[in-house]
Amino acid sequence: MIVGCPTCGAEVEFRYDDSFVRVCGHCRSAVVRTDRGVETLGRFADLVPIPSALKLFAEGRHGTTGFLLVGMAQLRHGAGGVWQEWYAKLDGGQWAWISEAQGRIYFTFERPDVPVPAISSLTPGTAIELAGATFTVAERGTATYVSANGEIPYRLVPSSTFQFVDLSDGRGGFATIDYGDGSESPAVYLGYQVTPQGLGLSGGEAQPQLVKPSTGARLACPNCNGSLELRAPDQTLRVACPYCNSLVSVEGGTLSIIAKQAKKPVPAIALGTKGSFVEGELTVIGYVARSACIDLTWWPFEEYLLYAPSVGFRWLVCSDGHWSYVQPVATGAVSVGLDAKYDGVTFQRFQSTELRVDSVLGEF
Repeated sequence: MIVGCPTCGAEVEFRYDDSFVRVCGHCRSAVVRTDRGVETLGRFADLVPIPSALKLFAEGRHGTTGFLLVGMAQLRHGAGGVWQEWYAKLDGGQWAWISEAQGRIYFTFERPDVPVPAISSLTPGTAIELAGATFTVAERGTATYVSANGEIPYRLVPSSTFQFVDLSDGRGGFATIDYGDGSESPAVYLGYQVTPQGLGLSGGEAQPQLVKPSTGARLACPNCNGSLELRAPDQTLRVACPYCNSLVSVEGGTLSIIAKQAKKPVPAIALGTKGSFVEGELTVIGYVARSACIDLTWWPFEEYLLYAPSVGFRWLVCSDGHWSYVQPVATGAVSVGLDAKYDGVTFQRFQSTELRVDSVLGEF
């Protein structure tokens, strides 16, 4: 079905009878079909270029069923940072939602048959039953739709904000509950973590270079006008100026000074250094000097924030000359009591104490 965009008049094609919104390729309006014709829900901002193995109109496979990526959206977390959702049309006509954030990809389906608990009852660490499986709440937050492209299987309104809860079963299973703005019934999506290789992706459109280069961005410190380089521009919330030691907030593209350090730290590993790890090549983008209070004495240690678009964030920790590579694990994979149990191994509590941040450098 081809219609005229209500905003600019350009042709807009709806390929599927059960899709709701098509983003106009000329003016970026969200065009929605209604029983009275077509309307616009507003305009989307330009896409933020984010390196991804997923591409619009790429083909892939879910088990023995093929699918086509026909739409995508970019969402900004309430605390900052951007992630992407992709909408896949399967050969049998079913829709799938593919969430992509910090190097992880989740393939999910909407499950209208699964009862949804009240959002007020869900806090991080809460365990609930969904479709006969136990999931643990990883996060409860808000997000805003900032951009989109292609064809969307629901009424996606530009700049609309919604509440969500993400959950994990600790074994690769994933669930997300979209509570919207409270005006409609919540929707639950169930699925599992996948890899681009496992999806057998091929083809698709080339990623556009629109707002800023994905390899980094440069801003000016609002205090000293020094150059601030961001190596993860779509994720960074704070950056420490290497010239005047100001700690700068970059949330929402607005720069503001939130603190100033007494002195500039000098890390043993320079920012921008690349290293090879078990998950691939990662770049040092941040440094934190911290201390632990033990017997009324503060003992220092160091943390380096590592990043790669295909992996996400990791930490390299140095304490008493010992180096540790730190990866996040899925919520629900760890059971905590007097001791902690993970992957069949019981870890005894070694130490519990107060920590402080002494100085920072780079971006976070």
